[in-house]
Amino acid sequence: MIGSEYMNDIGIHAADTYLIEMFFERNAGAINETDLKYHQLLSSVILTILENREDTEECLNDVYMKLWNSIPPNRPQSFRAYAIRIARNTAMSIIRAKKAQKREAICFSEPLDPANTSTFDNGVCDYEESSKIREIINSYLASAGERKMYIFMSRYYFDKSIYEIAKKLHCSESTVNKEIKKIKTELKKKLEEGGIYV
Repeated sequence: MIGSEYMNDIGIHAADTYLIEMFFERNAGAINETDLKYHQLLSSVILTILENREDTEECLNDVYMKLWNSIPPNRPQSFRAYAIRIARNTAMSIIRAKKAQKREAICFSEPLDPANTSTFDNGVCDYEESSKIREIINSYLASAGERKMYIFMSRYYFDKSIYEIAKKLHCSESTVNKEIKKIKTELKKKLEEGGIYV
């Protein structure tokens, strides 16, 4: 007798094969069928990475378009695994793009590496200005206190989520968000006092 787990696998692969054939036939219903079957799974994968429901929905639409544009020519053995991989890669691309925009906005590519004199020089601002930014930020952090330094470094250097920071500090996420807003306001003021406008 064939086990139920094995039968479930057969059912999954059969459904996946059907979806793949719909894409190959350029059947416009392929995306709707994919959404019906995998919306919750793909949304969960994306939300885990982006941590934002609005961004997740936009990302999911991009995933569907990438599936449409890549099948054919690709014929994945497992549609489910293929869709998950595309969802992860698309979400990570969004994260990388946001990080790049954030870095460019304050003229450094990798925050706060005092040992590397080129850290803040990404072609957006010259070496002298980059050094000045680094000096102002480090000076601010030195006088900001341990809590603010931890929050800033965790968020912008180690790329920790608000949830992770709040858990470590035993406080609410809203508290961390308020503190980050205050840090950004104070740091912006320090930069502007030094002639740097962001």
